[in-house]
Amino acid sequence: MTNLFSSIARLLGRPTISNQEVLEVLRSHEKRIEELELGFDRMAQTLEDRYADLAKKGVDAKKQAAKDLKQLSRELEALVSAIEVVVAGELAPSRRKDINKLLRMARGRRTRLNNILADKAA
Repeated sequence: MTNLFSSIARLLGRPTISNQEVLEVLRSHEKRIEELELGFDRMAQTLEDRYADLAKKGVDAKKQAAKDLKQLSRELEALVSAIEVVVAGELAPSRRKDINKLLRMARGRRTRLNNILADKAA
């Protein structure tokens, strides 16, 4: 032990070191180690709290994204339905033209048939 103590004394730049001084140094180191352990524990707890908070935010964001996706899906369906109505409305004038043309032809033929029937009846 004396060799160890004399080595420590030489490292500290002293000729000798007493047992009491060694105990003080050891207690001081023990106190520093305890402070470091507490600091590490606090840092670990802080990191765990941050991780838990991030995980919660991730879950909340995922739920919100799913909710938004459902809303967007409903809106997309509404837009598709609206486009179908618009397309049907755009096509309706051309159909109306065809229907009006067919109605004119039918009226003309009806008038002709009525004229023929009126001539035969008279």
